[in-house]
Amino acid sequence: MTFLYAARGTFDKNYGEESREKYIEWSKLKHLTELVSLDGMLNENLVEPDYHNADDWNFIYSTDQHQTDFFTTQANILFWKQLQISLNRIYI
Repeated sequence: MTFLYAARGTFDKNYGEESREKYIEWSKLKHLTELVSLDGMLNENLVEPDYHNADDWNFIYSTDQHQTDFFTTQANILFWKQLQISLNRIYI
C-alpha cells in the first residue's frame, strides 16, 4: 500500500461567498460551514515544490506521466510550506 500526502486549504466563506453558496445549493449540504477534501477545484494546494529542482521530483507523485497534487512524504510538504512562508516574509 502506498500512502500519499497533500496540504489543502479549506473551502469556507473566506474562499468566496458566491461560489460557496452555489456549491452548498448544488450539493444540498445546508449544514456545511467548511469543507476540506482532496478536490483541487474546491481546496487549493497549499504547497508548491520547486519544479526546477530534480530532487523535488522524487517526492511528487505522478501517474502515467501525469503530475498529481499528491506527495510521497509529509516531511517535504512541511519543508516546502515552511520555505514558502519564509519567502513570503522576505518579499512582503
